[in-house]
This record gives sequence, structure tokens and C-alpha cells, in this order.
Amino acid sequence: MSVDESFPPMTPAVITVQKLQDLVAIWAMLAGMPRAALLEQLKARHDISDIETAVPEALQAAGVYVLRQNDALLLKGRQVSRDAVREYQTYMQGEPEEPEAVTAFWQQYEQLNAKLGPNGERGWLNHSKNPGQIAINFNQFIEACRRHCQLAPDMPSLRKQLPESYPRRFVAANRGVYSKHAKKNMRCWVFQLPS
Repeated sequence: MSVDESFPPMTPAVITVQKLQDLVAIWAMLAGMPRAALLEQLKARHDISDIETAVPEALQAAGVYVLRQNDALLLKGRQVSRDAVREYQTYMQGEPEEPEAVTAFWQQYEQLNAKLGPNGERGWLNHSKNPGQIAINFNQFIEACRRHCQLAPDMPSLRKQLPESYPRRFVAANRGVYSKHAKKNMRCWVFQLPS
């Protein structure tokens, strides 16, 4: 999880028994776990028999640990919130429209992929072994266009627009993929098929 600059990790000045109990209560709320269980876990981790009589160094170490747990849970919550907002906006706006060049690319890909490949197989342009993904090597795609007397798209422009692909969602560019056809690693653009 990366640290978000707008949400720096908290560092305590001095942890008192009351502050530690408050921090554990927040931890319990964020983690959705019983406060007593987290308190027992904390006591065992920091070799504290009783919070009320713990030495200041042990309280401080326990407080820093709880703050780090809370920071991690808050950051995770922020990411979940961003993802939920994105999904909600997509739902409310309906399916986004992909650029015309991207739609034309997918039509051309489907047409070429349905033809027999160099080894006499269909589906040869998709190198992914994962049935939920498409992995395309663009050098091979351009060669397929030439072989079938089709004009290849403007690749620099297409590369800029492919991340807006919908419903085949863009995953990665130039990712090393072990090709199910070539039986070797190939650099491919990877897309997730709609579920």
C-alpha cells in the first residue's frame, strides 16, 4: 500500500493509558473486531500484563503500533471508497463510450483473430492462457493486417486511446506474457474481458 502524501502517518507525542485505549477503540471500529480481542493481542505483542501499570516505553511502543494499524486501515478504506465512487459513477452514467479508433481496432482484431493463424489455428492473436483476458502482441497484429491486406491502425494514436477501452478493460501495456501459441514470453497489451 503506498503512502498518500495528503494523509501522512500519525506519530504520537506521548501515549497515555487513556490515549492507548482510545486508539484501540478506533482500531476495533476500523477493523470490525472486538476491542477486547485487539487489546489482548496488543498486550501479548508488547509483553504488557496490565495496561494500567505498563511502563511508559511499552505504552509508547504499543501506541505507535496501533497508530500504524489505524493508518493502514484508513488508507485501505480510502482506496475502497475511491473504487466504490468510481463504480457508482460508472453505474449512474451508464456504459462509457470508447473512442471510435478503439472500437474499430476491436472489430479488426475480432475479424483477424477469427481467421486461421500461421500455425492453422483460430484465436491466434490472443496469447493469454487466462480465458478472462486478451493479450495482444502489436507487432504480430500489424503483421496479420499486412498478411490479410488490411490497413493497420495508426499505432501511436491507438496506444494513447486503448486505456479507454470498454467493455474490454485495459490492464497493462507491454507486459511479458507467456504465449499459449508461441510457447515463449511475448510483450503484449493485456485487457480484461467483461464478466
